[in-house]
Amino acid sequence: KLCNALDMTRKQLAQASSKELEAVYVSLASAATADAVATDTMYSVEAAGARSLRNACLNYMATLDARPVLAHFDAATCMTDKIAAASLLAGLDPSKENMQHVDPKEKDDRIHAFYQ
Repeated sequence: KLCNALDMTRKQLAQASSKELEAVYVSLASAATADAVATDTMYSVEAAGARSLRNACLNYMATLDARPVLAHFDAATCMTDKIAAASLLAGLDPSKENMQHVDPKEKDDRIHAFYQ
């Protein structure tokens, strides 16, 4: 029951702030990329913070629609992003509403690719 309550709360928060979550997610993608290019590395305190917050936004967004998780997995340029997406994919239930636009095979293919 506690897990269901947490899931419902996350979904309600995501519904109430979906535009803001998406805006922050998109802005952090470009910020992390700009930092990586400027420093010629994917790791800096700023880039790590941006990835962490971006992945937290993705976690909430996934409660509404799983498609951004697939795109995040495909576009990941570092292990932090790849693991975040793979972890979310592994937890997605094909019978839930957020999976209605995703073929479960797409989810399974990416999880399998992660372990290759």
